[in-house]
Amino acid sequence: MNAMLEAQQGKCAICGRDDVPLVVDHNHATGKVRGMLCNQCNTMIGYCRESIDILVRGAAYLYAEQHPESGAVEAEIVFREATS
Repeated sequence: MNAMLEAQQGKCAICGRDDVPLVVDHNHATGKVRGMLCNQCNTMIGYCRESIDILVRGAAYLYAEQHPESGAVEAEIVFREATS
């Protein structure tokens, strides 16, 4: 766990906060540990039932509210390898 925390530079793997305690996040289906998250991000993953589709629809919902000039919004997600 300390190695994981060090690899993440003491920051939440999702939001990047370093001013709150972090918890171990794991895949509920496989039990595999994914990383260290703050409680809010860990809860978000649980509430969306670990579903990427729900997270994407949630992002579109928030975007539409923050950008009403856009009208109806559909979200599309593209994954690419991070460049360092």
